[in-house]
Amino acid sequence: FFFQAEDGIRDWSVTGVQTCALPISVKAQADRGTTTLRVVQQGGALTGPGGVVPLTRLQLSAQLDALGNSAEVSRLEFAAGQLQVLAHATARNLCDPDLWVEANVGLPVDLVFQLLQPKEASGSGFVTAAVTLAGTLDAPKLHADVDVNDLAFVVPGNAHLDFGDLSLAADVTKDKVTLQKLTWPVGAGRFEISGGLDLDLSRNLPFTAQVSGSGVSFGELLNRLPLKHPWVDATVSVEARKLTGHILPTPVIDGPVSTNWDHFKVLTRAFDSPNPGDPVIDLGHAHITTNFHLDIEKDRVWIEKVHLNTLPDGEWPGDTDLDADGYLYLNPDKGLDLTVNAKQIDVNDLGPAIAGLPWHGAGPVKGKVTGAYGRNIIEATVLGLRDFSIANVHLGDTGGKIHFDPSMTLVLSDVLATRGKTTYGGNGKLEFGKNPLWTSGDVTLQPGGRIEDVLEVISDIHWAFAMFKGQMTGGLGGSIHLRPGPVMAPVSEFHLDFKDVVAYQRPLGSAHFHMHTEAGDSMT
Repeated sequence: FFFQAEDGIRDWSVTGVQTCALPISVKAQADRGTTTLRVVQQGGALTGPGGVVPLTRLQLSAQLDALGNSAEVSRLEFAAGQLQVLAHATARNLCDPDLWVEANVGLPVDLVFQLLQPKEASGSGFVTAAVTLAGTLDAPKLHADVDVNDLAFVVPGNAHLDFGDLSLAADVTKDKVTLQKLTWPVGAGRFEISGGLDLDLSRNLPFTAQVSGSGVSFGELLNRLPLKHPWVDATVSVEARKLTGHILPTPVIDGPVSTNWDHFKVLTRAFDSPNPGDPVIDLGHAHITTNFHLDIEKDRVWIEKVHLNTLPDGEWPGDTDLDADGYLYLNPDKGLDLTVNAKQIDVNDLGPAIAGLPWHGAGPVKGKVTGAYGRNIIEATVLGLRDFSIANVHLGDTGGKIHFDPSMTLVLSDVLATRGKTTYGGNGKLEFGKNPLWTSGDVTLQPGGRIEDVLEVISDIHWAFAMFKGQMTGGLGGSIHLRPGPVMAPVSEFHLDFKDVVAYQRPLGSAHFHMHTEAGDSMT
C-alpha cells in the first residue's frame, strides 16, 4: 500500500519522493474491522512548467470501518508556501459512496502563475475558499464561499487589471454551475452578479446572468481596467436583468443594459489627482439604455441602439435626447468608435457652464467619437443651436463643425450664425488644457449686417458696448480677429465698415472703424 501511494503522489506532482530521502512516516493499525491510517510528510515539492514550490507539510488521518461500510478522513492538512488546505470527509456505503467533504483553502494567485507560467501574463492576490461537497458520485453537489483580496492581473500588451477585493457564493452540480451572488466593490459603490452556467459542451457552455450596480465611481472603474487615472468621472448605477451567452469557443455576451449617470464630468486632470480642477463638462443626470454584445474573438463590445435622455434637476433642464451606435474595443489602443445622432442637445444639460463659462442653447447634433481610451477624438456637426451664447457673447442661431482632441483643445470651424438679420461666419479654438482657459478665432460679417444685431451679440461683454444697445442703428460689415490668449483677457482687432449710422438719434453717415483691445484692460 505504501509504495503504491508513493508512486501515485509522484505521478501527480510531488517530486523527489523516495523512502530513503524524505522524512515521511506511515502508520496503519487494524482493530476489529477498523483500520486507522496516519501519514506525515515534510519535504518534497510542487512542480510546474514555471518552477518548484517546496512542500512544507502533509498530514493525513483516516479511518476505514469495514464492518460499518464507511470511511472517514478526520484531518487532511496540506501546505506549500502560502498554499494551505485543511479538510475532513466522510463516506458511507462504500460500494456506492455517499460523500460529505468540508475543506478550507488559502491560495495565493501568484503561486498558480508561478507553476503554470503562462506567456505574457501574471497575477497576484489571495483566495480564501470554504467548500462543501455532498452526495453520491452520480449526483454530487458542491457549494463554495470565496473571498478574494487584492486581485490583479497583467495580461498580454502589459495591460493591468486591478480588480481589488471581491466575494462570491456558488453551487455546482453535475450539469450546472449556479452563481448565487458575486459582489465587487468599486469605490463607494458595488456590482452584484448572479446567474447560471450549463455544463453542456454540445451547446458551448451556455449561461445566463443578471448584473446590478449602484453608486459606482466610473473613474475608479476605469482605473481598475487598463485605463489608469482617467480624466473623467461619474456616479453610475447599472441594471442588466437578462444577459445570455456562451463560453466556448470564445466568450460571447448579449442582452439589454440600463444605466443611470449622475454628474458625468470631463476634467482637465486625472479624476484621482489631489486637485482635479473644475470640470470642462458636467452632464447632470442621464438615463442610457442599450443592447450590449460582447465578442471576445472580435475583440470588441458592440453597443447597439444606445438611447440617452437627460433628466431635469435644478440647473440641468433635462432636454437632451440622442441615439448612438458603435463599438468599444477591448484593446485600449483601439478605444472606441461611436456614431452619435442627437435629436437635440441642450448645452445646459452638460453643465450650466463649460470650463467656468456660462452657456446656453439647444439643437440637433451629429458626430463621431473615435480613438484610444483617454485619447479620444470627437468630430461633430452642429446642425443648429438655437439662441446659443457663451461667456456673455450671444451668438444667436449657430451651426458648424467641432473637433475635440486629446490635447483638450476644442476647434470650431465653418461656423455660421445668425442674429436678427445679420449673418456671420468664422472659426475659433478653446484650449482647456491651459489654466486659465485660452481662446482664439476669427469672425467675418457677411454683407447686409446690422449694427443693432451685433450689439445684441456683444452688449453683455462690457459696459462700453452696452451703452450703445438700442441707441445705434445702421449697416455693418468687416471682421474681428482674436489673438491666442486667456479668454477673460482678450487681445483682439476689430476692422468694421459702418454705413448710414444713426447714434442717439443723430445721423453720422458712413465710416471705417478700427479698434484694438488689450488683455481685457483697454480699448483703443
